[in-house]
Amino acid sequence: MKRLLPLIVLAAAACSDTVTSPTTLRSSPLPLVANMALNGPEGAHLVTGTPQPACAASGITVTCNSFEIAGVGNTNAAANLTATFSATVDCFNPGNGNKNNPIESHTTTFSVTRSTGSISPKNGRLTIPSLSVSGSAAPPQVCPNPNWTPVIRGGSVMLQSFRFDVTFVGFSEPFILLTGP
Repeated sequence: MKRLLPLIVLAAAACSDTVTSPTTLRSSPLPLVANMALNGPEGAHLVTGTPQPACAASGITVTCNSFEIAGVGNTNAAANLTATFSATVDCFNPGNGNKNNPIESHTTTFSVTRSTGSISPKNGRLTIPSLSVSGSAAPPQVCPNPNWTPVIRGGSVMLQSFRFDVTFVGFSEPFILLTGP
């Protein structure tokens, strides 16, 4: 019996080195926080040897990489990436003859969201595809006067924050959460 004990301890150590089940990832590249099966199916874990979940901001674009989660059984999940931007909106009066100067300018914030929709597992694994959002995809803006034409001032769009999450169907909290400035 004494000979088997070291093998059991070694096996337990090997398992703990290869299984990571994150529930919260603050902003990249902070380390993963392991919290086994609280917000996902029991046994769900990141696939060893594949990329860790990460997001990167470049200018006014946020991109989150693709990665795999195993041990999910038949549980679907969805990934969402939302980024919040600020910008200056110039409002022009097309009827006043001076089309070079805005009548009114204001700062606004807007969000852009991309979602994978429901992802179905194959053989107990989910492949989370990469997602990307950009501040250049601003939703329509408004001016105080509906007759004025809103234009986002060139170079004024700034990334304020982003949130990336992977949430399993039937769970109220994300299995993976990344946030950043």
